[in-house]
Amino acid sequence: ITNTTSTVKESAALTKTVASEKLSVKALPNPSASHFTLHLSGAKSSERITLRMLDVVGRVVETRTLAAGTAVQVGHTLRPGIYFAEVVQGVEKLTLKLVKTTD
Repeated sequence: ITNTTSTVKESAALTKTVASEKLSVKALPNPSASHFTLHLSGAKSSERITLRMLDVVGRVVETRTLAAGTAVQVGHTLRPGIYFAEVVQGVEKLTLKLVKTTD
C-alpha cells in the first residue's frame, strides 16, 4: 500500500490537498467549524473509494464507500478536535488531517 502524506496549502481558499500519482483528496475549508467538503478523485474512475474518518486516537467515527470524482460533506456531527480522513482506492492510500474548530 502506498501511503502519501504530502501536503499543499492554499492560504486564500483555506484548502488542504493530499495527492499521490493516482489518488487525490482535497478538503475545504480546513479548519472548519461546521463541516468539510472532500473532493475525491482517483485514476481508476470505475474503482470505488473508501473513506474512513478517524478521531485523534484512531477510532473510526464514520465510513463511506464512494465513486471516484465525488464531492462529499463530512463532519457535521463531529465535536471540535483533530480528525483524519483516510482515503483508499485499490493499493493507494492517503491520509488528510482535518481540524474541527468551535464557532
